[in-house]
Amino acid sequence: HYRPSTINGWFAQLRELMSIAVTEHDLRKNPMNGVKDFDLSEHRPYSEKEPNSLDPNQTMRFLEKLLELYPQHYAFAYLGFMTGGRISIMITLRRSGPDPDIDWNTGRLLNRRSKGHGPEVRQVVKQKDNFGVPLPQELVDILQWHVETQLDERQLKNKEHLLFAGSKGATFRSLS
Repeated sequence: HYRPSTINGWFAQLRELMSIAVTEHDLRKNPMNGVKDFDLSEHRPYSEKEPNSLDPNQTMRFLEKLLELYPQHYAFAYLGFMTGGRISIMITLRRSGPDPDIDWNTGRLLNRRSKGHGPEVRQVVKQKDNFGVPLPQELVDILQWHVETQLDERQLKNKEHLLFAGSKGATFRSLS
């Protein structure tokens, strides 16, 4: 049971691969020609009765329990809930160094890098439009608490100056 939008994404990738194959292997035609995407105009993956989100009370209870059981992940989750940030962007955020992504005085957070599953960090976000976000003081305080109490020596010495360094210190957090 796959969502039609998921299958449409696979079709797009297959179209690209087949276009390359047609060129590289001198094929007479692209086997994906004529394969149409599924119509999404009538497809509603979530309903009002079964939303794909937490209500504000559920969110707060989740964050409270997360802080209690897994404090090392609290600031990451809080930032994600508050900003809707993509994990691929949040794991590249730099807390300090020559090119920090947060101005601790003004609370402005810059989103300008992204990391996929490979080793490369792209110097642009997925939408190709880097952007800044003003953070409320409460969130800045949580991020400062995270740096002061949740990062170990290896993570603090990370040459990337990552705000959310991986558990091994010198690495990015995993996307999975």
